[in-house]
Amino acid sequence: MNQHQYQIQEYEIPSPEKCSTAAERVTVHVERGMQSGDRVEYPHMSNQLPKQIPGAILVAVNIANHRMFSRLGNDLRIEVRVSLYEALLGFEREVVHLDGHLVKFSVPRGDVLKPGFGLAIQDEGMPVREDPCLLSLLLLLLLLLLLLLLLLLLLLLLLLLLLLLLLLLLLLLLLLLLLLLLLLLLLLLLLLLLLLLLLLLLL
Repeated sequence: MNQHQYQIQEYEIPSPEKCSTAAERVTVHVERGMQSGDRVEYPHMSNQLPKQIPGAILVAVNIANHRMFSRLGNDLRIEVRVSLYEALLGFEREVVHLDGHLVKFSVPRGDVLKPGFGLAIQDEGMPVREDPCLLSLLLLLLLLLLLLLLLLLLLLLLLLLLLLLLLLLLLLLLLLLLLLLLLLLLLLLLLLLLLLLLLLLLL
C-alpha cells in the first residue's frame, strides 16, 4: 500500500483593485412590537478592507406616524370625537385596529364625559417584544438557581454522610461497651472460680 503525502501551500495573488464594490439586497426583518430606536444588526455585510473582517450593517427602526393611532410605549392611543348628546347619555363605537380586527367599546348611560376623558381597553395595545437582554438575565438567574440547588443537594449529601459516620461511631462505641461488659463478666467468673478453689482448699 503506497503512502501519499500532500503538502499545502498558501499563495497571495495580487489584485489590482484590492477590494471591489458590490451591490447586495438586504431584507430587513422588523419584529412585532419594535419601537423607534431599536436596531437590527446584520454582521459581516458592511465595508471590508484588505485582510480584515467586514463590519456589520446596523438598521435603526423609525416608526412612521399613523393617521389614527399614536403610540405611547406599548400602548396605542386614539382620539374619538363625541357629540354632546353622546357625552351625556353614553355611546357605543367600533374602531378598526391596525391588524384589521374590530375593537368595540362603550360608555354606559349615566357616565357624563368630560373633555380629555380616557378609556383603557385591555390587551389591544402593541405586542410586547421579547428583550434578549432580559431573556439572557433570566437564563443566568435560572442557571444560578440550579447551581444553588446543586450546592444544597451536595450539602444534604454531606450531612447524610456525617450522620452515617456518627451512627457508625455510635455502633462502634456500643460494640466496645459490649466487649467491656463481656470482659467484666469474664473477670467475675474468674473471681468466682478462684473463690470456689479457695473454699475447696480450705475444706
